[in-house]
Amino acid sequence: MPVEHTRTAFAPFVEAADVIIPTAEEACLLTGESTAEDAITTLLAGKPERIVILTQREQGCVVHTQDYSEHVPGYKVQAIDATGAGDCFDAGFLARWLAGDSPIQAARFANACGALAITAQGPMAGAQSLPTVQAFIANAETR
Repeated sequence: MPVEHTRTAFAPFVEAADVIIPTAEEACLLTGESTAEDAITTLLAGKPERIVILTQREQGCVVHTQDYSEHVPGYKVQAIDATGAGDCFDAGFLARWLAGDSPIQAARFANACGALAITAQGPMAGAQSLPTVQAFIANAETR
């Protein structure tokens, strides 16, 4: 399916979203912009409550709102299988943000969920419980 058709199909979902969690490439594809910076500007335009988190794999993520952009570093782990890491990141962010954490706190937790996800073989084998993720954050080294 051509990118334009995909962009059109996703437009209602993007318009309605309070949180968007793409890679830089995905942000450009969603918006039609040629740079991540322009894509972020487009995604935040007219959406004062929206949060856009650009994921950066092992480097962590960058949280963007109308008021700030902040890099949240990733955690150092021994990677085994990246399958499911994005799903764990997304779930971790949303769970903590919906629980009342700030976007930065939620992103730190999400980075931990993504990092732990890649330490096991299989799409969900690295998904961990809340106490396990909290202990990991307390003891892990960031990049």
